[in-house]
Amino acid sequence: MSFHFTMPCHGLRVASLLVALATVGGCTRDSGKADDTAAPGDTGEVAADEAAFQSALALYDADEYAAAIDAFTDFLADWPSSDRVDNATYLIARCHYKLEDYPTALDLFAAFLADFPSSVFDDDADYYRARCTWELGSYAEAEVLFEAHLAAYPSTPYLDDSEYWIGRSWFELGSYEAAIEGFSPILSDTASGYYDGALYWSGRSTYEWGREDATQPSPRYTTAEGYFETLFTADPSSTWLDNAYYYYGLCAFRRAEFARAADRFHALRVDWPTSVYADNAWFWEGYSYYQLDDFTTSLSTFEALLAANPTSSYADNATYYAGRSHYKLGLVAADPTTHMEMAIDRFEVVVSDYPTSIYADNAYYYMIKAYVHLGDCAWATATLAEFQDAYPTSSYLPTALAYIASHC
Repeated sequence: MSFHFTMPCHGLRVASLLVALATVGGCTRDSGKADDTAAPGDTGEVAADEAAFQSALALYDADEYAAAIDAFTDFLADWPSSDRVDNATYLIARCHYKLEDYPTALDLFAAFLADFPSSVFDDDADYYRARCTWELGSYAEAEVLFEAHLAAYPSTPYLDDSEYWIGRSWFELGSYEAAIEGFSPILSDTASGYYDGALYWSGRSTYEWGREDATQPSPRYTTAEGYFETLFTADPSSTWLDNAYYYYGLCAFRRAEFARAADRFHALRVDWPTSVYADNAWFWEGYSYYQLDDFTTSLSTFEALLAANPTSSYADNATYYAGRSHYKLGLVAADPTTHMEMAIDRFEVVVSDYPTSIYADNAYYYMIKAYVHLGDCAWATATLAEFQDAYPTSSYLPTALAYIASHC
């Protein structure tokens, strides 16, 4: 699954809102304008601690986070009584977050909240403590922290951010109905920076809910399609578009609308050739044609995928179904020899190159059947012996034994 990461738009305000008088108690958020009021007795020159802080802040604004950490750390050592101490401490934590050093950032945000319980940056630190927790994969704990953030800071600028990540937390926990509920407040605000993401993940949640609950799969796939279609219309430049189109194809496939699914998968790989879902879509396009009994098209699709991306995560699937397509074509060919031999070749690749594939034992079974169709019971029997040694508990083994017994 392609995993996109969207920085919360509110989180970007911090660096531009840190300009305040060095003589003011603590740092305040403002409109981003510099306050040119001089401190009593000042002649207009910037105080030394303020100059040091602004120098470190410039590194942060330039995305030079490692250097900014050093500069803020030096600032704290040189100016331990400065009004900027909480600013610098908070921004050190943010630098670690930006560097994706989430364990350190988490510890620093927690320490900040303990050390500066009255800082104007407490809500920022509280939110990013939850984000670090999410990034570290502690989704249940993160969900609790986001909920607590909303309760503790009812006017938080991270309202939709928190709602979005609450939904994402529930999704990762497999609680799809709760995830949909979590995203719903964002979907009522089309201006939210998370609107497209909430549409995508609402669709994904509904799709997964349909797969999980066999009693109502088709209506849920249709509902999921609705979320994806709204995304396509509402934000045609969304970073989630290729992901959504992939699952749009799967919704059709799960409803056994294979021609429609094939068209959607084909559109994805043509319109987003560099998508991480492109090879996935290529396989599912071929598999849709296989389900339509169009084995000539399925074969060419699988072979094209393997030629273009031999290291695809779907390479074993595509190789196996290329073999199955050859096998099906051999059953109806006037002379089955070529197709059956090609099927055997593909199945041998599966068992030799992908021994842990879910298709490896299946490949042995169909290899045996292909040999029988070629009238070669000796090779069929030898392959059966290999099959027994390699996968003695396979559910296909009794069927293979019975097939040889009845045909050889």
